[in-house]
Amino acid sequence: MPHLKDEELGKKDDDHRLPPARSRFLPQLSKFPRPRRLIAAFIGLVLVYQFFKHMPTDLRPARERYDPRFRQQNPLPPPPTSPQSPVVPQIDIPSDSGMQGEKNKGGLYDGKIKLYELASSLPTDKHPENVLSGAVLFAGSDLHCITDMLPLACRMAREQQNHVHLALFGKEEVSVDGIKQVNGIVESDCPIVWHDSRPDYAAQSTDDRVARSVKGGLRFIETYIAPEVIITGRKDWEDPFFFGGLERHLWEVGTPHIALPTTSRDLMWMASIESTALKVWNDIRVDMVVHASQSAGSLVRLLRSLDAADYLGFTPKLTIELPRK
Repeated sequence: MPHLKDEELGKKDDDHRLPPARSRFLPQLSKFPRPRRLIAAFIGLVLVYQFFKHMPTDLRPARERYDPRFRQQNPLPPPPTSPQSPVVPQIDIPSDSGMQGEKNKGGLYDGKIKLYELASSLPTDKHPENVLSGAVLFAGSDLHCITDMLPLACRMAREQQNHVHLALFGKEEVSVDGIKQVNGIVESDCPIVWHDSRPDYAAQSTDDRVARSVKGGLRFIETYIAPEVIITGRKDWEDPFFFGGLERHLWEVGTPHIALPTTSRDLMWMASIESTALKVWNDIRVDMVVHASQSAGSLVRLLRSLDAADYLGFTPKLTIELPRK
């Protein structure tokens, strides 16, 4: 019996015997995945990302795409609209021809006029009526005229007798900063207020549209600045559409207008005159009466002297009274 008992115990020990331990000399499996698995996993992530990135989001359900009945019941919402631009001075002048018409040869633009740049330089409040502004406005569209008026405008601003403004009209695409840079204008040496009153699509506009923009821009300047006098270059120096819009504005408002008879460098003395005196510029009249003597030689010398004199831009009227005999 003792022998059998020991045999049963030995059998139980064999049933619960643990597996042999791994030899320390056997190679161990790597804890890191193989490079091929890493590359495959990376490619899979990239494909999944590209799929979700380019997946269309505006598709209807399948039954609506293939059955027109459901398509009419659930129409797509309209696309979102962009926010409106800030409120700017706008001349709402209707056009009969739009982009292309019989009057607009070459497909020039003749639509409604918007003055986006003018809004940034105008005051926020309108100028009160029946109050002197002391403002003098230099205006022009031709760059040569603008360049010619700049010395006089800068000198007048330095004299501090008037509030000097300069408004740019026309079709030129040169910026205000570009004009300053070309003419060597420095703010400290030329403290004038610049106004860019050119319309949208100025270079592509018809002459009639730009003329209407001149009139509309002057109307806004009159409302917010109320200049007491407008100074421009000679009519034959300027663009015809500029003087066309200017004359319409002057006919309605009646602001005094000075068309410089010569280059502004010959009229620098005007810089010291106040706006109240400049308003009566066109009321000045110079008449000369010469009583001729019996000797023709002295009359010829006098006429030559009068012809060589500098009349500061004025054209005097000359009357010569001859002797009776």
